[in-house]
Order: sequence, then C-alpha cells, then structure tokens
Amino acid sequence: MIKEIILMIMMTGGGEAPVDASFIQVDTREECEQRAANAIAVFPKAGIKYVGHHCAGSKFIFDDFLHNPEPTGPKYFFDLTFSGDGKQLTGVTSYAGLKECVAAGGHNCVIAYQNIQK
Repeated sequence: MIKEIILMIMMTGGGEAPVDASFIQVDTREECEQRAANAIAVFPKAGIKYVGHHCAGSKFIFDDFLHNPEPTGPKYFFDLTFSGDGKQLTGVTSYAGLKECVAAGGHNCVIAYQNIQK
C-alpha cells in the first residue's frame, strides 16, 4: 500500500486556456505553502495566470515535475477530487481529453504533463 504523501498541486491557466496542474511532492504542508507563495510571487512577471493551489495529502504519486517553460511530451487529462476542506486529494480520474472530462461532469478538469505512477 502506498503511504500518504503531501503534494503541492499548482493550477495555472484558465480563462480561454485549459487549467494546467503541476504536482510536486513536499515534506510538510508548511513547506508546500511557502513554495506556493514563492511561485505565486513570480507568476505575474512570467505571464502565468494563477488559478489556485492545494497542499493536499495524497496516496496518488505523479511523475517528477520538470521546470520546462513550454511543456512538451504527452499530455494527461484528469478530474481531481478533493476533500471538503481541500486538504486531501481523494480521487484522480483519467480521461482521453478535457471535453470527455467535462462531459462526464468533472468539477476539476485539468491538463497535466505528469502522469500517475502505477
């Protein structure tokens, strides 16, 4: 069984563009909030639109996050489900695309460049 980890889930984009999600494993919720604050501070200078973030406990593990200015490679589409307080990532459902996620009633449909590790 996978032990629970803490993920910083950073969501950017939105509006006319899909919401991108990045998943970064951290040691503590405090570290997560500090790293999120640091990232949010530089987003305006980088022209990145901040949508939101979660510092969430999770049993889902994602591929490593890479700091590429323009993401390349495979894209993954997920509907993320969080606990009521947003502190737990309780579900991740994969889809073939964003349209399929939305059509299925997804509430947090995102595009990611990191897949779930099996």
